[in-house]
Amino acid sequence: MATARLIAATVCVVLLLRSPALAVDEIVDESTNVASVNFTLASQRQITPCENGNCREIQPTDIPCQECCSCVCCCPDWIVTPEAMFLSRRNSSPQTLITNVNTGAAMLSTRDFDDDYDVIPRLQLIRQECCGNGWEINLFGLSPFSTINTNGDSDSPNLAAPGIPLNSSAPGTIFRTSYDTDFNSLELNRRCYYNECLTFVAGFRWLELGEELDFDEVAPVQRDLFSVDTNNHMYGFQVGLDAVLWKSRRCFYIESGLRAAILHNSADQNIDAPFFTPVPLTVDRLSARDDHTAFFGELGIDGVYRLNSRVSLRAGYQLMWLEGVALAPDQIAVNSVIAPGIAGLDTSGSLFLSGVTVGATITF
Repeated sequence: MATARLIAATVCVVLLLRSPALAVDEIVDESTNVASVNFTLASQRQITPCENGNCREIQPTDIPCQECCSCVCCCPDWIVTPEAMFLSRRNSSPQTLITNVNTGAAMLSTRDFDDDYDVIPRLQLIRQECCGNGWEINLFGLSPFSTINTNGDSDSPNLAAPGIPLNSSAPGTIFRTSYDTDFNSLELNRRCYYNECLTFVAGFRWLELGEELDFDEVAPVQRDLFSVDTNNHMYGFQVGLDAVLWKSRRCFYIESGLRAAILHNSADQNIDAPFFTPVPLTVDRLSARDDHTAFFGELGIDGVYRLNSRVSLRAGYQLMWLEGVALAPDQIAVNSVIAPGIAGLDTSGSLFLSGVTVGATITF
C-alpha cells in the first residue's frame, strides 16, 4: 500500500510540473457583494505590472522593472539562470608534500595548489506557481580542477610517500606533482514563498567529489612514483532560503542565497605505487572505503540589474564548503606500503571553494 501511494504521489508531482499552472482570480460584484472565482491558464498570461490589483498587458511606456511581486497573477511561469563561477580551491588543513633533505624546509604543500581559479558552469531552473511557490533544479560541474608543480633540481627534495619517504635519487632530481579535483552537484528543491523578500527552500542534494594526486620523477630519470585517488559519493536532505537584501527605486537590487545539507558520504581511496613494485617487503596497491556523514554549505550574494521585464544581468560572490570528506593528500599519512601494508581512509577533510560569479536571469 505504501509503495502504491508513493507511486501515485510521484505521478501527481510529474503531472503538476508538466502541466501549465492555474491562476485564480477573484471577481467581486459590488452591487451584490458576491464573489466568483475564475480559473485561467497562467501560461497564457503575459508577465505584466499590476494596476489596482488586476493585470493588464505591458505597454511600451511601462517601466520595465516595475515591481509586481504582490500580484500573484503577474508571476512568470519559468525562471532560468545560467551562470559562470570563477572559483579557487582551498584545503582547510595544509599538508607538506615535499621537503628539503638538508634543511627540512617545506618545498611543496597543499597550500601551493590553492591560488588557481577555474570556471564552473551553473544552471538554475525554477518552475513557479501562481502563489509564488514552485520547484527548483540546480546543477553545476567542475571537471577537472587541475594544478601541476615541479620541485627539486639544485635542492635535494624529499617526497612524503605512504609509509616510506622518497629521497632524491641523484643530483638534479626533480619531482612533478599534479592535483586534480572533480566536483559535481545536483539539487531538487521545493520553494515556499513567504513574502516579497523571502522564500524558503527544502529538498534533496546529490554531490560527487573526486580527487587525484600524482607524483612523478622527471629528472634525472622519468618514472611514475605513486598516485592517490579518492571518491566521495554524497546525497541527503537540505534546507535554505533566498532573500532580497536591498532594493533601489530603479532596476537594481541585491539578493542572497543560503543552503545547508546533511549528507551520507560513501567514500573510498585507492593508492597505486608502481615505484614500489620491484622493491622487496613492500606492496604497490592499497585501498579502503567507509560510510560517513558529511556537511555541505553554500552562501552567495548577487547584485542584479534588470534590463527589461524578462532579462536581468547579475554578478556576485560565492562560497561553498564541505566537511567530512576524503581528500587525496590526507590519505598519505594513514597508509603504508611496508608489507603487509596498512590501508586507511581519512574522512576528516574540509574543502572550500570561493570566487566571483557572473550570469543572467531570463523569465517567461
